[in-house]
Order: sequence, then C-alpha cells, then structure tokens
Amino acid sequence: MYALVDCNNFYASCETVFNPALRNQAVVVLSHNDGCVIARSAQAKAIGITMGMPGFQLADQFPDLHIHLFSSNFTLYGSMSNRINSILTAAVPAVENYSIDEAFLDLTGMNPDQIRDSMLVIQRQIKEQVGIDVSIGVAPTKTLAKMANKEAKSKPRHMALICEEAAIQDLLRKTPIAGVWGIGEQQTRRCLAAGLHQALDLRQAPTAWIRKNLSVVGERLQQELKGIACLDWQEMPAPKKAIAIGRSFGHPQTDPMVIAEAAASYADACARKLREQSAKARSMQVSIQTNVHQHQGRQTHRSLLLQFTTPQQDSLALAAAARSAIARLYQPGFAYKKACIVLLDLVEAHTTQADLFAPTPTGKRDQLMHAMDAINQQWGRQKIRPAAAGTGKSWQMRQQKMSPRYTTRIDEILVVNAND
Repeated sequence: MYALVDCNNFYASCETVFNPALRNQAVVVLSHNDGCVIARSAQAKAIGITMGMPGFQLADQFPDLHIHLFSSNFTLYGSMSNRINSILTAAVPAVENYSIDEAFLDLTGMNPDQIRDSMLVIQRQIKEQVGIDVSIGVAPTKTLAKMANKEAKSKPRHMALICEEAAIQDLLRKTPIAGVWGIGEQQTRRCLAAGLHQALDLRQAPTAWIRKNLSVVGERLQQELKGIACLDWQEMPAPKKAIAIGRSFGHPQTDPMVIAEAAASYADACARKLREQSAKARSMQVSIQTNVHQHQGRQTHRSLLLQFTTPQQDSLALAAAARSAIARLYQPGFAYKKACIVLLDLVEAHTTQADLFAPTPTGKRDQLMHAMDAINQQWGRQKIRPAAAGTGKSWQMRQQKMSPRYTTRIDEILVVNAND
C-alpha cells in the first residue's frame, strides 16, 4: 500500500500560517516578477480566480472583493516543506518527495486499520506542528494513490483509503482519462478516439492496444490501475539532466553591463546546484530576449552555446563565461526583459578528468568553492559571490508583495505582542 500526502493550497496556506487574519480569505500568490497567479486559497478559487491569470487584472475583474496578493516566497515555502518532510520521515520507514508539497509513503506491511490510524496521526501532527492541512490518499499503487488523493480533497476529513477491489473500480469509474496520472494531452486524444473515456476503460483495454498506442509506459500504467505496483520507488531525487535559471528583470534593461551581471548571478546559482548534486557541466547555453508580450518596439531572442574543454562546476568560471557570452549576444537598440542560463551535458564530478594546462590546479579551485559554499551556508546565500555578478541588483525582479521569511531569517521572525 502507498499513500500520497498533498498539502492543500500549499503556497497560499504558508502565507496564512503566520497571519491568522488571512484565514477564510481570498489569498493569491503570484509568480516571479509578480506576474501571474500560481496559487490560490479555497476562497480565491470559489470567487473565480484562475491559475495563470495576470496579477494586474485581478483588481479590474474583482473590484468589489478584497484579495490578498503575495509575491512568491520560495524560501518560506521550501522551509515549510522541509518541516513537513521531517514529520513524514519520522512516521514511516520510506518517503519519496514527489514535489515541494507532495510525498509518497510506503506503507508495506500495515493493515487498513493501522494505516488509517497512522494517517490520522500524521494529519494531526502536520496541522499542530506546521499549521498546514493535508489530504491523504491511500491505495495499492502510486498511480491509484494519486487518484485517491484527489478523491480525498472532497471528503470532510481529507482522507481516502481505497483498498478493496470494489472501491478501486468505483474510483476508476469516476475518473476521466485526462485525470489519470501519466496520461498527457496526446495520449488522452488517442484514448478518446478509441472509446476509452474513463480510467476503468483504460484498465480493461487490450494490452496489445495499450502497448501499440501508449508504449511500454502505458502498459506499466495499466498494471498500476490493476493494483500491480510497477513504478520505481525513489527515496532520493534522481540527478537532474540539466540545470536552468531564467528570470525576467524587474524593468527592461538596455545596459549590457547590467545584463551581464544578471547572467553571471544566474550562472553562480546554477553552479551551486551543480555542486549540491556533485555534478559538472560540459556545456552552457546563454540567452537573452526582449518582452514577447510587448508589441511596441523591436523584438529579439538570441542564444549562444558554450562548450567547455573540461566539465565545470566552478562559480567563477561559469560566471565569467556568462558575461563573455552576453558581450557577444548583446545588440544595442533593444530593451531586454529576460536572461537565461542552462547547464547541459551533466556528468558526475568524480568521473571527470582534470586539465593538465589549467592556470589554477583543479584541487585548489574545488577547495575554494567548498569554502565559499560553507560561508554562504552559515551566513546567508550570496554573502560571497563572484565579482562578475556585481554588487548592485538593479535588474532584480519585482517582489513588491513578498511576506517575511519567518522561518529562515532571524531579522524577519514573527514578533508577538503579549498585550494584544
């Protein structure tokens, strides 16, 4: 048996935890640069706010409603996610973190009564210790658990235990093909064309048709719907095959030095992620573009692929390479809105061969990066950073409505007035 624990309206719920006045209010979280809606409270959903809606349109479309807007605060959300994960890992032997607000639990060896009691304890602990409500779906496979979790959201206790065959078939009968985890738009069209409208139809379809039209992935999915676990269990996230950071500037930029500093800062952040997973990159793609949604003015989108002689994870080297690429990409007469860094062809750090003719021995640069990471870990991110990234951040994205980082910054910790 597997359980999927999913935090309800996670980003919006995190904003509510430290501000009880927001409970039962319409809370909306905006994307980078305060652009579009990426999270909503239940009340915001009820009044018709949709995902992807531009933030600036909310006041025009809902003039008579008081909507609480927040810039995305991923430092806070990540910290809250870690707290929830610590509760889960203490409660069950194996946890697979599927996303920042979802985790699979392996419940092998537990009977239905034990599962129900354990899941109720987990719900209560997360609510008491973190302040977040979670929905839990339990079923014989991860695919069925994902569907059971959706069922749980409509139940008063936000829990659904789908254990018996009759309950599984009822769940499959109520789930449309498009709602099956792992079935995309193209596969949905194929299934509908073949007369497969519900998840139960997919389960009962001939295996030969599944193999021909949905490949071996669809065949495994069909087995999952039959209650036969086929998906791999990953307690540790799989290493990333590429690392990318692309962000819009707070305001359009025409100064090549400012754009180069932003690209160098992004390259430094990518390099940190490389070192966290003990990997190096053989190549890097740098791109800049204007605002594609702005119809006035000239438009351009240019990119450059850099190949490294030896794989890199060095912040200084990658930041310098990013600045050099911007110098080649930049064209005067354009107002640039976004820069992007993508590290490609990742390999394990311990398998790479050093450059005999490198001006600085690889071992010393590795020690420098280790010291840099240790200092930033203790004193805060980017306390030490490449000079190529500059000292100012006039290019930084807009975050005019960001809440405090209550759990990670001592100077932003919540203050409670005993007299209130």
